[in-house]
Amino acid sequence: MDKKDSNLAWISYLTIIGWIIALIPYLVSERNNTFVRYHLRQSLGIMLVFIAVGIICMIPVLGWLFGRFLLLATTILWLFGLIYALTKHEKPIPFIGRLFDEKLGFIK
Repeated sequence: MDKKDSNLAWISYLTIIGWIIALIPYLVSERNNTFVRYHLRQSLGIMLVFIAVGIICMIPVLGWLFGRFLLLATTILWLFGLIYALTKHEKPIPFIGRLFDEKLGFIK
């Protein structure tokens, strides 16, 4: 794995724009790169969780009761993914990473 692969992996965790920036080179020439593919799946999954948490936070009672906790937990899980990409580990995000790998298998 070279430095470009590592950069694409951690960039994919930086908002949807970062994910698209990492996806384009992967689609054009790097389709056999399992490291980048793995982190594209993990980062997309955590972004979808952030969207779900945002929707939950807009529901009056649920948002008041659980919103801050869910946002903090999701942020911590996002940090795990980012750290794994920066340290060049292909490990799933705790608790939910394996689900992302299964359900987001369309990223090939």
